[in-house]
Amino acid sequence: MELGKEERLDEIGFKGLKLIQTQSHFCYGTDAVLLSHFVKSTTSHEGKFLVELGSGNGAVLLLLWKMTGAKEIFGVEVQRELWEVATRNIVLNGAEKQIRIDEGDVSSYFKDNPKAWSGKADIVVLNPPYVARGGGIPIKNSNRHIARQETTATLKDFIEAASFILKDKGELVMVHRPKRLVEIITAMTGKGIEPRTIRFVHPKENEEPNIILVHGIKGAGRELKVLKPLYVYDNEGLSQEVLRIYGKDKA
Repeated sequence: MELGKEERLDEIGFKGLKLIQTQSHFCYGTDAVLLSHFVKSTTSHEGKFLVELGSGNGAVLLLLWKMTGAKEIFGVEVQRELWEVATRNIVLNGAEKQIRIDEGDVSSYFKDNPKAWSGKADIVVLNPPYVARGGGIPIKNSNRHIARQETTATLKDFIEAASFILKDKGELVMVHRPKRLVEIITAMTGKGIEPRTIRFVHPKENEEPNIILVHGIKGAGRELKVLKPLYVYDNEGLSQEVLRIYGKDKA
């Protein structure tokens, strides 16, 4: 396969997945893997229709394809360059029959075609920009700025779109920063999605969490479960649990 000037081809494991990545955009990392595994471990995904909002280069779409028994997976990405890379990644891995991706802004894409999307998704997956609009120092690279900081769609927009396309009792799974947990819960409950499972992810056992995984159900009752913390590293490197998630258990 011919690659562009700033592109590279990475083998990321998970039953042979390959990923074209570009230097001018954020590359796939632990967040994507933990999010996809959280979908696998918290949702009823067999034979379901999954939608990811803000799909980047398609890494999470492909991980969900490998980790779940979803019947169909659909993604939306606002940046044309990333949408094009994601499309190529789907073809590269032979996943065209199960995965589709379109270019669009989360804040308007689904509302522009309500008959096609209202109440259609079984599961919605979110990995939105972590920094609130106006809440951080602008990144000189505009592509990375859009991926890291809210520009077109806000956290509230992502959750509103998720609620719009979810079926009753449909499930939402997302990854974000712990400092925005209050906003996340407020936005979810405001749109009829009840938080049901939360897990804090810590770099190491004695360090504060820097990632939070949240699972909710549209139209469900109030019954929140906080799972035990997940530690990414231990004294020997990646923790046993993270290695297991990556399919690389210690001998």
